[in-house]
Amino acid sequence: MSSSNFEDRLISYELMSELVRNFETDNYEKINAGRATNLPDSKEYWYSLEVLEDYINYVKTEAAKKKYTNLGIKIKLAQYPENKLVGKLQSEKTRGYQTVCLVPTTETQGETNREIEDVSGLNFANMCPPECK
Repeated sequence: MSSSNFEDRLISYELMSELVRNFETDNYEKINAGRATNLPDSKEYWYSLEVLEDYINYVKTEAAKKKYTNLGIKIKLAQYPENKLVGKLQSEKTRGYQTVCLVPTTETQGETNREIEDVSGLNFANMCPPECK
């Protein structure tokens, strides 16, 4: 999708709910098939607007210093290891859980969404489950 107009990307709450139900039925059931029924994996991740705005500003500033242009942010699914904590903001109860990482990207020489490896990504959202409710 090449439109930079965010309004072209908006969806209604009803459509979003339908898409979430599709995920829960088609993917989330499979993800949790090997987990204890009282410990379902995470499926929601929350960042405050302030953290997101600060991160976007950080990416713009750091990328500009390094002459990157045509910036974007890729959202990648990831998983915390079972045997260790990977950062001071990860809680004990999220070991082995899915997470998301935001990764800055650039477009260079026709290559779109190339990950920028020398500008830090973002992680450590509030996860649901296990940290919600």
